[in-house]
Amino acid sequence: MVAAGTADHAECVLFGDSVKNIRMAKELGWTTVLVGLTARDTGDRIACAEADYHVASLHDIPAVLPGLFFRRATSARAAGQADARPRLAG
Repeated sequence: MVAAGTADHAECVLFGDSVKNIRMAKELGWTTVLVGLTARDTGDRIACAEADYHVASLHDIPAVLPGLFFRRATSARAAGQADARPRLAG
């Protein structure tokens, strides 16, 4: 939070594959995204009630948290390029 320059827990998001870390972040009031559908060690399906979102990979983040991303389509079109790839906002 210090590195991000915020004291507001609600402005923080944890993306992780550790249920333990997801639970701690949720206790702190962060938004949580569990990444990965199966455990690395066992291959068992992972579940975590504290996760706000559960995605297969980081590539799925724009679908569950579109507000984190924006398109700079106007400037890309002006430069004669295809629409720009999503970028983190903020």
